Amino acid sequence: WSHHFDWEYRDTLKAPWYSALAQGQGISVLVRAHKESRDTRYIDAAQRALAAFFQPTTEGGVAFTDESGDLWFEEYIVSPPTHILNGFIWASWGIYDYYLATEHPAARELFARAVRTLLHNLERYDLGFWSLYEQSGTRLPMVASPFYHRLHIVQLR
Repeated sequence: WSHHFDWEYRDTLKAPWYSALAQGQGISVLVRAHKESRDTRYIDAAQRALAAFFQPTTEGGVAFTDESGDLWFEEYIVSPPTHILNGFIWASWGIYDYYLATEHPAARELFARAVRTLLHNLERYDLGFWSLYEQSGTRLPMVASPFYHRLHIVQLR
C-alpha cells in the first residue's frame, strides 16, 4: 500500500511512498481476516503485499541488503537507510503471520533472514541503559523516545 501524502523523515518522501511497517501490518490484518472469513481474497491480497519484501528499495520495494548481507525492511525509504527498529520488527511479524497461514517456503526464508539480521545487529541499538530508534549511520544516534523504548522492549520479549 502506498501512502498518498508527503512525509518528512531525514528526507522528503514524496507521495506515493511505501513503508515496510505498513506492508507488514497490512499483511497481518489480511491473514487474520482470511482466518476468520475463509475468504481467499484476503490471503491473495496478503500475498501481493508480500511482494514488496522481495523488491529492493531502489526498485520500489521495501527491502535493503547492507554490505554485510543483512536484509532490512525499511519503514521509510530514504538514503542512507535508517533501519528503524520497531518498523523492522512490525514488518517481520507480518511476514511471519503470512508464513504461519500459508507455510510458504519463501516467506519462511524471508522471516529467517529477518531474524538473522536482528540477531546480528541488535547490540547496535543497545546503549546499555536505553535503546536507539534507528541506525542511519550518518547522523548523531537517535535515542528512542520513552514510548519507542518501551515498544522495543515489548516487541523483543
